Amino acid sequence: MNHFVIVPIYNVENYLSRCIESILNQSYKDFELILVNDGSTDNSLKIALQYAKQDSRIIVVDKPNGGLSSARNAGIEFIKPLRDKIKKAIKNDDTIESLVEVNSFNKEKTKINTQTLKKHFKILENYIKTDLQDVNSILLQEMPKDCYLQFVDSDDAIHKDAIKTIREQNAELVVFQVNQISEDGTIKYSVSQNFHYVDSFSDGVELVKIVIARTGYSFYYAYQGGFKADILNKYNLRFCYNIMHEDTDFGMILCMLCKNIKMLKDEMYIYYHRDGSLTDVICDTKEIPMPKKLPHYLQRIKETYPQKLTYRQIKQVYRNYSYLIIYMNVYKFVEESGISQLDKSYFRLLYKWLSDFQYIVKLLDEKEKEYLICILVYSTQKYFSITDKIDRLEFFQES
Repeated sequence: MNHFVIVPIYNVENYLSRCIESILNQSYKDFELILVNDGSTDNSLKIALQYAKQDSRIIVVDKPNGGLSSARNAGIEFIKPLRDKIKKAIKNDDTIESLVEVNSFNKEKTKINTQTLKKHFKILENYIKTDLQDVNSILLQEMPKDCYLQFVDSDDAIHKDAIKTIREQNAELVVFQVNQISEDGTIKYSVSQNFHYVDSFSDGVELVKIVIARTGYSFYYAYQGGFKADILNKYNLRFCYNIMHEDTDFGMILCMLCKNIKMLKDEMYIYYHRDGSLTDVICDTKEIPMPKKLPHYLQRIKETYPQKLTYRQIKQVYRNYSYLIIYMNVYKFVEESGISQLDKSYFRLLYKWLSDFQYIVKLLDEKEKEYLICILVYSTQKYFSITDKIDRLEFFQES
């Protein structure tokens, strides 16, 4: 068994069974399904555990709420080969190695002892309990070779041949198409109608350049296919914690790390559009009431700005902040990897974004501000010949 499907779960009791059934009914049967409960307050965990009792291929990870990125990352750390290493270390009172820095070329490692493992992880046959919101805060393992990872959102579904299609390509990264379906079952949007090309790429950087040219920026990649797990080892790659659209920088970096990519016309993923989703809250002009308790990342936004923001406005600020972090994450990778093809166009996008959303800088901590200034100074001097005065940095004066 070397194919692992990871499903992050949060309060989806009305949709979870549909998702799980679509995965269990795959024509390709040799896989493990990892259901990561991210602190659900409804019956989602109960449903997941019921399925785990019925099918030995299912593993349930139960963790405090930390967001979509943290749930996916937890699933990655507990695929069977890595899970077995943790269990063996606990049994033999031994240590396991953990990388010290996520999203980095740094290969330095530290050792995690049995006491720490026992404190934070309870590992049974098909159930794992942890008290950590962010598992990578103490555990970041190298991925095994010859394994595939695939993500499915818990309110969506996949075609019965989705896993089979990934496995048949013999590629490092497989991208298939998505159908978006409304709640009444009608096809709302087919990605392949507007973004339809079938090709193979021997350099992921070239593909990212095409996507940026066609979309203006975005490269969302979490659920649109699958990839070889050991590609993550090249950059200790994981999903960025505490941001929205976390699959954008993950997808771009993952793609640029790959040398064998297959783009398919097959529509293998079914995205169910739900009213009241995060995107709806942001884009809808109708206002909805402020929740009694906001997640910590939204509460910080509410407290940062003196003016009274509506719930929709707070979500909009969160999205814009997330995009800035994404830009900075991709810049870090491009700079450290020595990739030059993206530099100029990517920096121009960053400048345009900052000119439109200067207020977001207030949300950055001192380290993030310092890093952003370095990006702007470096790119300005390198590409735009503005050495005496950098007009674009004026917004830092108010932050």
